[in-house]
Amino acid sequence: MINFEVFGMKNYEIENIVFDLNGTLAVDGIVNAEVIERLQELGKLLKVYILTADTFGTASALSSSVPFAYIVRIQSGKDKYEFVKNIDPKKTIVIGNGNNDLLMMKTAAISIAVIGIEGCSTKAAMASDILVNNIIDAMDLILKPKRLIATLRI
Repeated sequence: MINFEVFGMKNYEIENIVFDLNGTLAVDGIVNAEVIERLQELGKLLKVYILTADTFGTASALSSSVPFAYIVRIQSGKDKYEFVKNIDPKKTIVIGNGNNDLLMMKTAAISIAVIGIEGCSTKAAMASDILVNNIIDAMDLILKPKRLIATLRI
């Protein structure tokens, strides 16, 4: 669990982190070693969920690299929304980049949109609380919560 307070706004008690796979964690279906390392660090603090339609057929291979993470196959943005709703959105950070991440971004305690190599949909960017250049930046915000506080405070 990660606990932090955004001064004068809200106290966060985060238990879950939900990632979109393709375009967010992975580029062309491949998750690089630096991302895997950060996932391992996050897995020591939070329950890690990776949502994917498995477009590139790489979810099975990924599960052996991140055995602590729950890899969940979904088909739509509504599926992502329902998933986040069922694990307690008030205790969840979501990270994505596409139109199909929009509903879960509006539901979670904190949502982060990743621009990345594959881009970011304008709707996802507008629905997010934070916009970052790449997945490493997003993960480091969570691993170093004072960065979150600095970004979210009024």
